Amino acid sequence: MKSATPRALDATKRNAEARFRELMDELRLLTLSFPHLREAFDPEDLPISFLLKRGAVRAAKQRSRLTKGLAKRAASARKTNK
Repeated sequence: MKSATPRALDATKRNAEARFRELMDELRLLTLSFPHLREAFDPEDLPISFLLKRGAVRAAKQRSRLTKGLAKRAASARKTNK
């Protein structure tokens, strides 16, 4: 079995991301067209893998905001100490 080249992996990743965006757009259009679908399921009834991913994304965003804030504070502290 051949191993995939980095170029092939990048192309596959881009294709998957594009397809995911298409599916998300389609879902958005469906929920706009049929507003009652939004209430048709409970978000907590999603598969555990979706819930874990959602939690990981939220945590990463929080960490990113926190580190950016800390970096800004450190930069301003360095400027005032000079």
